Amino acid sequence: MKILSLSLDTKILEKNSSVAQRMAWFGGVVDMYTIVVPCDEKKEITLSDNVCVFGSGGKNKIIQFFTLFRLAKKILKEGKYGVITTQDPFFTGLIGVLLGKKHGSGIEVQVHGWDKETFFRNILRNWTIRQANGVRVVSNRMKQKVQDLGVMVQKITVVPIYTNVQVQKDSTKKIVPGKRRFITVSRLVPVKNIALQLQAFVGLDSTLDWSLAIVGDGPERDMLERRVKELGLEERVSFLGWCDNEELGRVYGGADCLLLTSNSEGWGRVVIEAGSYGVPTIMTDVGLAGEVVKDGENGVVVASNDTSALRSAIERVILEPVYLKKLSAGVLETVKRLPTKEEVLERYVEGWKNAIL
Repeated sequence: MKILSLSLDTKILEKNSSVAQRMAWFGGVVDMYTIVVPCDEKKEITLSDNVCVFGSGGKNKIIQFFTLFRLAKKILKEGKYGVITTQDPFFTGLIGVLLGKKHGSGIEVQVHGWDKETFFRNILRNWTIRQANGVRVVSNRMKQKVQDLGVMVQKITVVPIYTNVQVQKDSTKKIVPGKRRFITVSRLVPVKNIALQLQAFVGLDSTLDWSLAIVGDGPERDMLERRVKELGLEERVSFLGWCDNEELGRVYGGADCLLLTSNSEGWGRVVIEAGSYGVPTIMTDVGLAGEVVKDGENGVVVASNDTSALRSAIERVILEPVYLKKLSAGVLETVKRLPTKEEVLERYVEGWKNAIL
């Protein structure tokens, strides 16, 4: 089986990156796995004997659309590929459908999230999904949304995002009454709704002892820093910027609870990363909530954009160490039971087989 992947992740072009290493795994389960990525210069990188990546070249997104199309078309002419898999139902999805129908390849459209909804994006998304021979989603939540578009359940494969984590040493936390250390690990963009967290903390009893460390960067950082000052939270809220893996490990290890307050989320890998350190998550009802995070068992799930519910959840974690200890133990057990790399790869292959014409 030969797979052509149309991806948007330029990190794949960095041979030592974690995503490039994950792509190399596919060499063990298919005959050929070829990836094309839109980028500003033409590149070719070999990740394994039968996994290679091509950069399309092009100064902007419009040019890259056409260069990626031409490059993928050339690859398909040179060798028969059973399936074209596309990372999204928009840019790569459109190209995948057009090329798949012309060259007789099965089309698999991946759906990782349901954000940035506009009239024209929704039309394109719905069209590509319906044209696909198979649809790969990351959660049962997304599976239901795809089914609601009229896609037969037999065409849909659920493949959770594999997170290469192991339960960390000393992950069993000694939770006692006292200061609670909350963290957020996220791009600072509107959909992540970090401002909701600040608003929730403002309404807490001023005698409660807590801190919030925000890991990440993005266009909303200046606004969030101003908001922290306006709310008088400078002594409790800190901005750490992006952290490397070692630094992030220390942040997780020193935290009591992760906050994830997105309005929309494809999956939520940080929840699993934090969980490997025994850190449970208070999160909105998005992504892996309900599938991985079970409310009251290994984390807390609240309604999106509900400041009062978020504040109540935070307050309980601060005031009830026994409850927090229960959540911490629960998330550690959850991480131990997550699908292995081999199990996840089997689901990928199942999805490709479903998409073959």
